[in-house]
Amino acid sequence: MGMSAGQARLLSITSRLSNNELRSQTITNSKLRLATESKEASQAYMEALNSTQLMYGSYAEDGTLSYQNLTANILLSYGDLKNQYSLVNSSGQIMLNGSDIKKYEASNSLTEYLYSYGIEKTDNPKYAEVLNEIFGDEYKSFMADQDNDEAADYINNTYINSFTNQTSEWIDNIDLSNSTAYNNWSDLGVGNSGFIADYINNLGQSGNIGGLLNNYLTIVSNPPEWDFGDKPLVEVPDFATLVADYNDSQCYNSVSATTAGIGHMEHNLAALIWGKNGFGTNEDTVITNSDGSITIDKTGNSNDLDYDYISLTNYKFPDTNSSENLLDALQSNTQYQAVNEMIERIQDLYCDVINYLNTNAIGSNTTELNNTRYSIDSAASVKSESELFSEWQDIYTSLSTLQEKVNAEKQSQIDAWQVEYDSFIRELEGWKNDCKTSLKYLTDAIGSIPQKEIPDKNDSRYQWYVNLYYRMGGGKTNDDGTKNSNNYKELDENLINNSEWLQFALEHGILTMEQASFSEEGSEKYPEIGTYDWVSIIYTNAADLKSQEDETAIALAEVKYKNTMTEIENKDKKYDQDLKKLDTEHNALQTEYESIKNTIDKNIERSFKAFS
Repeated sequence: MGMSAGQARLLSITSRLSNNELRSQTITNSKLRLATESKEASQAYMEALNSTQLMYGSYAEDGTLSYQNLTANILLSYGDLKNQYSLVNSSGQIMLNGSDIKKYEASNSLTEYLYSYGIEKTDNPKYAEVLNEIFGDEYKSFMADQDNDEAADYINNTYINSFTNQTSEWIDNIDLSNSTAYNNWSDLGVGNSGFIADYINNLGQSGNIGGLLNNYLTIVSNPPEWDFGDKPLVEVPDFATLVADYNDSQCYNSVSATTAGIGHMEHNLAALIWGKNGFGTNEDTVITNSDGSITIDKTGNSNDLDYDYISLTNYKFPDTNSSENLLDALQSNTQYQAVNEMIERIQDLYCDVINYLNTNAIGSNTTELNNTRYSIDSAASVKSESELFSEWQDIYTSLSTLQEKVNAEKQSQIDAWQVEYDSFIRELEGWKNDCKTSLKYLTDAIGSIPQKEIPDKNDSRYQWYVNLYYRMGGGKTNDDGTKNSNNYKELDENLINNSEWLQFALEHGILTMEQASFSEEGSEKYPEIGTYDWVSIIYTNAADLKSQEDETAIALAEVKYKNTMTEIENKDKKYDQDLKKLDTEHNALQTEYESIKNTIDKNIERSFKAFS
């Protein structure tokens, strides 16, 4: 059975009522959200009213103080009356603009860095002071002699560059292998090309060069003197063997305590006295007995000694080699007293033998002995054959044992030589050390000669950029020669003028601040700066920074708040109107619903009555 029109209408009204209730609920929820938006707008406005802004204060030339929004560029740029600050990141690097970094990395020294900022050059007062210290009071006249105004350049280019690199090594390598090389050290012709002699001689021509240079020249020009010879040889001739060979000669075996035997003794002694390189072979030789009692003068007449017949009695001397060997051993060791005493004994005995032969003429050679070859003058008593023979035997016994005496004397000489040598070596080492010490003072001083012109320290920018230079690393470089950038980092160009970013970075610890402050004792970390130091500082304690209300932010927040509240009020009014409309419509629909429902109920009731 179909639905009646009333029932259909009733369903329609029910649906509309439900829709109205849903719409009313939605509008009510929207009104509730407006309350939240109103609260948020009020809160944002209150925050704006409480907001602050970091400001940087600076003085103008007339002394007036003005503030501007704090940015990295404003904080870091130079100003005549500004305190110097730096911004430091979490790695300890200072943040800088690209211009400062480019100038730093392009500079080879602090001086170049300062000049790059336009700081003027001025005469360096320490330049003349250091030159005077090095070269003495008369260095100016020295330079006048050389016709050169640049003392440091002249000295360096002419002498020091080629001199100091060689001198220390030369001092260590002084040749002690022979006395001649050492005593002529200042000529330095061997292996040194005369550089030290040239150095001293050229400087000496200018007169007295005082100061450090004169100190060095005084020391290096006065080395210890080598006043002793070479070390005595350890080897000593085997006199016993030499004498044994000599004793085997022909005439030696014929010597006896007789007149004939003394003649043979003369042959043996003549081999030593008149043999080749013997004791008496020089022209006009005077051989004198040790007591001065007999003298033999070579006359130099046509009958000069024929060395093939060296005996005064014209006997040809036999066994020449054995006599020459013994003679050479004696002549080669005359530095020993025992050898000299032996030579004197041989000469004394020879004089006594000649005196004996002159008095006791033997054979036909007596005339030649007295008148032809030699003039003999004797006031001494003639010794007997036995006395001469006894002395002869004693001499040969002493010759055989001479080596022991020479050994003892030689060791004594070696010991004395060693003492003297050791003393000399100590003196030489002390002199070398004095040379090196003085040389180091000189070369260090020359190496530290300051520049003739320096950046003007009276420039107000000077200390600012000195502080910055050493905070950036003081010119330290990497192994490849590039600047070490561990101490600095470039600021993004988009942030350097952004005040909001800088304030946020300081407030949240992304960046911290340092201030270059006067320090009488200087800085341990940056000692080159002088009487300044970089000290960490909390940004809120910086004298030039202050916080103030952010008027711009407040104004913007107020406009936004008013606009938001007006919009909320308008929406609320509209929502109220919509709710009233829905309420009116709801009442009308409810009334119609009740009317139709009543009509339907009555119709049903009549129908039941009709069929009952």
